[in-house]
Amino acid sequence: MRPFGQAGSGAVSLQDFEKYYAADGPAWPYERQALVKFRCVAGNAGFRAVVTVACHRAIYRTGQFDFSAMRAMRERQIRQLVHGGAINVKLSEGGIVDCEYAVQALQITFGDEFLTLRHPNTLRTLNEAARLSLVDPAHRKSIERAYVFLRELIDCLRMVRGNARDLTLPAPGTRDWKMLARRMKSIHDSDVPLEELETQMANVREFSAALNSTAENATHPG
Repeated sequence: MRPFGQAGSGAVSLQDFEKYYAADGPAWPYERQALVKFRCVAGNAGFRAVVTVACHRAIYRTGQFDFSAMRAMRERQIRQLVHGGAINVKLSEGGIVDCEYAVQALQITFGDEFLTLRHPNTLRTLNEAARLSLVDPAHRKSIERAYVFLRELIDCLRMVRGNARDLTLPAPGTRDWKMLARRMKSIHDSDVPLEELETQMANVREFSAALNSTAENATHPG
């Protein structure tokens, strides 16, 4: 969240923050997109409000989402971080990142008009987008089910591996796959069997394409 990442200071002034994320500032599109998840967790209430306003101004003022930058980033993530033939629950096509990026595209495109879309929680924003008729209700139900399933799957993988750095699934039919399926049932009592993974990821791909089309058409009508 801090400007210039590890090359920058551990903390920055509000002035530097605003300058970095200004419309003509040096922030990369993916950095602005990441700010959608911004939330204050401590500190002076008055200052929290000032920072939140500055953050929302940086994200929503233009109503422009950089689709080309997002697609380039997704291609790079898949190429560099997803090993051939394997499924990464977070980064593969139809993984949870595609769902979150689609919702974020909707937020950045319509967040200046609909203030209730400005929330860091993906499911809450999804429900609000459906209420505003930006998302088809049937789509909302299917993608909420897929999103929760993928979140629970990530939780179970983290329990075994102790971190979220490797979210690659074991090969179907292996001992690790069967143990993961049992873990999903015993820990989360998931009503979606692991065997439905491809169906759920296909739902995410369809949802992502539909939302990106909605946001892109709003940005570039006709």
